[in-house]
Amino acid sequence: MRTTGKTKKLFTSKATFTGVFILGVTILVALFAYPLATDKTPDANTIIVELSAKPAGFSKQLLLVPKTTAPAHVSSWQAFWSGTPSG
Repeated sequence: MRTTGKTKKLFTSKATFTGVFILGVTILVALFAYPLATDKTPDANTIIVELSAKPAGFSKQLLLVPKTTAPAHVSSWQAFWSGTPSG
C-alpha cells in the first residue's frame, strides 16, 4: 500500500493513530447505537405507571390477553432500525 506524506505521518505517530482510532469507534457506536439496543419492540416504553411506582420486590399477578389480530409484516430493514411489533 502506497501512502502519501500526511497518511504516513498519521500511521507513524502512535498518539495520533490512537486518537483517530478512538474517534472512529465513537462515530461507529453513535451511528449504530439504536440498532444495537437490546429491545426490538417499536413501543418499548409501554409500562403500567401504577406498578412502576411500587418499591423494589413488589409482585402482582397480571392477566395477559393475547391480541386478536396478527402483527403486520415488516421488512428486514425496518425491523433492523425500528423493531418488530410485539404480539
